[in-house]
Amino acid sequence: MKYIYIAVMILFLFVSCKSAEKTVYNVNLNEGWVNENKFIATSIGYPNGYASTEEDIKTSAFNAALSLSKVKIENAFTKELPNKRSENNELKYIVEKYIKIEYSNFVDDRYYQIKTTVEYNNLLGLLRGGNIKKMLN
Repeated sequence: MKYIYIAVMILFLFVSCKSAEKTVYNVNLNEGWVNENKFIATSIGYPNGYASTEEDIKTSAFNAALSLSKVKIENAFTKELPNKRSENNELKYIVEKYIKIEYSNFVDDRYYQIKTTVEYNNLLGLLRGGNIKKMLN
């Protein structure tokens, strides 16, 4: 009986050590304005139903997460503009031009998690002043 308890303890120790082998990345996924120059957006993207291969699933999920981040950034920037409707195309171009991916991870073969930033000198001031044409150059 004593040997059964020892065997169960060794088995339990082995299983608990195996589950602790996964690497956990501690990434700060807060989003919003960091300062006047930098905006952060985080998104999760799931693959579409037509993706069949592993590579298609990854690509589809990544594109979904990136698209969601772009929309979040555009919406946040639109809130800061004094005239919200007139500069919509310029705003999309600016987001496309200055967006950077700081972190991306394909989690458990199910979804992509990304952290994107847009950084430009005096970004918030330019948006609030309606001077985003300066950023197009």
